Amino acid sequence: MKSVYDVAQLLKKYGIIIYLGKREYDIEMM
Repeated sequence: MKSVYDVAQLLKKYGIIIYLGKREYDIEMM
């Protein structure tokens, strides 16, 4: 069960990084 929790934490962390990177990319394209 702990491994599932760790994976969820990793996904959340990478999701935030991808989201921020996507926003910066969108701002540059405008």
